[in-house]
Amino acid sequence: YNSASISDRSLAGTAGEDFFTAAGTNAVSANGITYYGIGTVNAGDGLDDVQSNSANWTIQGTEETSVDGITFSDIETVNKNNSAGITDRNLDGTSGQDVLNIEGTNTISANGITYYGIGTVDALGNSTADLDTVSGSTTWNLLVEGFKAFGISFTGVETANSSAAGILNGTTAADKFVVAGTQSVAANGTTFNQVTSVTASDGDDDVQYDSADWTIQGSETTSIEGIAFTDVESINQFNSTNITNRNL
Repeated sequence: YNSASISDRSLAGTAGEDFFTAAGTNAVSANGITYYGIGTVNAGDGLDDVQSNSANWTIQGTEETSVDGITFSDIETVNKNNSAGITDRNLDGTSGQDVLNIEGTNTISANGITYYGIGTVDALGNSTADLDTVSGSTTWNLLVEGFKAFGISFTGVETANSSAAGILNGTTAADKFVVAGTQSVAANGTTFNQVTSVTASDGDDDVQYDSADWTIQGSETTSIEGIAFTDVESINQFNSTNITNRNL
């Protein structure tokens, strides 16, 4: 009863594994005790977790997060133990470069913290110098905006790196794929690397590439730069103005 308007107390964790549960504004529970008037928590060593029912999270400093007016540091996981069946939390990126790694279904790590129950990630986009990047999947599914992998929908990501020979699946609408190099293809504002197979699916789908020479292959298929495309309806539909010297 002596914590009204107090928000600057500090709580320190142990050298072992600690679990902190946000219990309201400037309130946090740990080891069966609820502490009030807390402004900062230093979790210390060990694999430490913060639990909160918040639907929205933002990437912050290394192993740092904030919720309910409390700044947590030395945190390794968020909502590790209360995410069963939860797939709709959102994670926002920073104004700088974000490097994300998919750890499993609806689970993603960034800046030293693994977030559970994540259904959407908005990396916010970035410049050509500091690209937002996601890794950890071999299958990527295009959406109307962005793409999806392991149950997470991504927007604002410039680069997706496959952990092995990657597969990119198109939408049921018209998709445009731009070959960006060996096993590299751009679509929906993201460049997918280490991709060996693209299934464009339904819609009038186009592959764009500056090659002067083309070879007829199987029905609605073509191969370029180590990438096998299927269900493709056109080649270079959108980059052929005044070009008349390609060979088939």
